[in-house]
Amino acid sequence: MSGQRSQCHIHYVALSRVTSLNGLYILNLNEKKVNVDRNVLEEMKMLRTERAMQMCFQAIQTTESTTTVLHQNVRSLRKHINDIKSDATILSADVLVFTECHLTSTACTQDLHLDGYSLYLNKSAYSPACGTAMYTKNNITAKQESLNSNGIEITATTANTISGTVQIIAVYRPPAVSMQLLLQPLSSLVTTLSDTTKTLKMGDFNVNLLQDSTDKENLLQLMNSKNFKQIITGITTDYNSCLDHIYVNFSHTDIEAN
Repeated sequence: MSGQRSQCHIHYVALSRVTSLNGLYILNLNEKKVNVDRNVLEEMKMLRTERAMQMCFQAIQTTESTTTVLHQNVRSLRKHINDIKSDATILSADVLVFTECHLTSTACTQDLHLDGYSLYLNKSAYSPACGTAMYTKNNITAKQESLNSNGIEITATTANTISGTVQIIAVYRPPAVSMQLLLQPLSSLVTTLSDTTKTLKMGDFNVNLLQDSTDKENLLQLMNSKNFKQIITGITTDYNSCLDHIYVNFSHTDIEAN
């Protein structure tokens, strides 16, 4: 490292062999001989500009005047609770809705606690894979209730947020439960909801909106008849399907979904 020869990356090659800092000394280092190949510099520049990795989703944009609601199918909340705790994007939302939580009858809020949030658990006896968890930030006053019916999980929440009062209906329909058993409680619920309160019906409906089917037609027909519009347009799963929906009864200009 102190010689007169200038060879690109030779210092990196030498130091990459080091397995411990104990006993390591660098003597008479000639910094002028530390060189980087021009091709490497050009490649690094391209990686930072033209070939920069793009995120597969848009980061949640929050302001003091907006309310952010996030839904995810977690496939075991207990398994992923530490991932959630370390994800700043998720924790920036005001309301978190997790479906397919694998909640057992002994699951308790203490084990699934998130700092700054209050937790409501909707446990289902239909399947070990079921269960819905809804977190609301502590500065939001919320009232929740479980309206499960025939294996369909429905968690209804009225939340007083900075954006006003919002009704959030979280839905999970297991794939084995027929569409008719979903439409019955949805129809009854929509009828009882306040028409003047902003309402979001969201969750894992297990109906692929990117593929024509009778189930899709019947679900959209029910929602449209009650003035609810579906606003998710892209894929929501690893299998290029859109099984997770959001239906709203207010102007699209007041909401941004991704």
